[in-house]
Amino acid sequence: MKTVIELLKKYSLLLLVCCLSLIVIGSLWPQLSRHYQTGEISAGQIPKEGDNFKMVNDPIVYRLEDGKRRQYKSDVAFFNNSKNKPFDTPYEQGGILICDKEVVLAFPMGNYMPKEIGGEGEFYVHKNTWEQLKEGVFRRDKVSHFFAYTLLAILLLMVLERYSNQSAMVKYLLTLGIGIIFGAVIEQLQFEYIPGRDKELLDLIFNILGILAGIFIYNAWIAVDNKEAES
Repeated sequence: MKTVIELLKKYSLLLLVCCLSLIVIGSLWPQLSRHYQTGEISAGQIPKEGDNFKMVNDPIVYRLEDGKRRQYKSDVAFFNNSKNKPFDTPYEQGGILICDKEVVLAFPMGNYMPKEIGGEGEFYVHKNTWEQLKEGVFRRDKVSHFFAYTLLAILLLMVLERYSNQSAMVKYLLTLGIGIIFGAVIEQLQFEYIPGRDKELLDLIFNILGILAGIFIYNAWIAVDNKEAES
């Protein structure tokens, strides 16, 4: 274990740059999005009442009814409506209108579309942050956020330990601050420039939890190891 820690310390700056690069590429490279797609985008068009529409590179399809976007929860709910045509049907022929992100988000959410024609869809209930957090614990993307920022915090602390003479508390606060700002900037850039990607408070929360875990791990094991080596 000590050998691994020594290697991490020795190459901490290089590893930190690699870690930051991987986070940036994984977050902002469009082709890595699970919703990346190619094809014609009906940019600039706004859906009309009764239209099916979606956000570019996002699999969720909505129907505009009474000025609200009602989500189809599954392909079954979509295709049980005989008026709905295959996904690759051009909009001009009755297919789905692919809209800019801002257009879709401008419509408030309505209740979900029913599975059968004439049925009633589930009520849409906005989940609070705590409910989203409980669900997100087992989601792969949230776990990835957590571990990426845990590693980021550990490497950043190693770099600060090697190149800075500040107190431990200052280093911990710097790590927390840098990590939060970096994560917030990434989320904003995703929202503004990457089709199909949104900014999520939940992502930022898991980033912060990862940073705190990294600080705890560093303080509990690596910092203790440093003190023992000095004594």
